[in-house]
Amino acid sequence: MFIGADAVGVSGTDTGTGAGTGIRSRNPETGEELDPAYPTASPADVERACRLAEDAFDAYRATHPADRARFLERTAHH
Repeated sequence: MFIGADAVGVSGTDTGTGAGTGIRSRNPETGEELDPAYPTASPADVERACRLAEDAFDAYRATHPADRARFLERTAHH
């Protein structure tokens, strides 16, 4: 995910500094771990993401509602 020009918590770019290989869902019937693994985040990762989101909010707030809707639709489809 990008907040402004910064990649945050996206596997393959900035995977966070949390310990371990990530969190996996489990099949409730078999207990099998399922892909993908979701990266973990340290408190510093969360603080950074929140700071970047707060910084980006003014630009987002200034966009026309139709542009916001298009952005959210594109995001939902990817």
